[in-house]
Amino acid sequence: MALKDSTFVIAKSALIDSEEGTFVIRTVNNSTEKVAVKKGREQDGKVEIFGSLNPGDKLLPHACSHIKEGTMAKK
Repeated sequence: MALKDSTFVIAKSALIDSEEGTFVIRTVNNSTEKVAVKKGREQDGKVEIFGSLNPGDKLLPHACSHIKEGTMAKK
């Protein structure tokens, strides 16, 4: 059975829209990882995203394309 992408609403500042694609940065055990997402509707500084995310995942609130995977995230 295929897994269905989860839908979340996040601040636009947490989204990276680059030539490589659209991503958010998730932190796991204080280390960063890029998660590919698709954008949905946008309103009032927020954007709907679809991707392999779970409730409770911690995303960087101000992501940028210069953050590399495996970077130690500040608590």
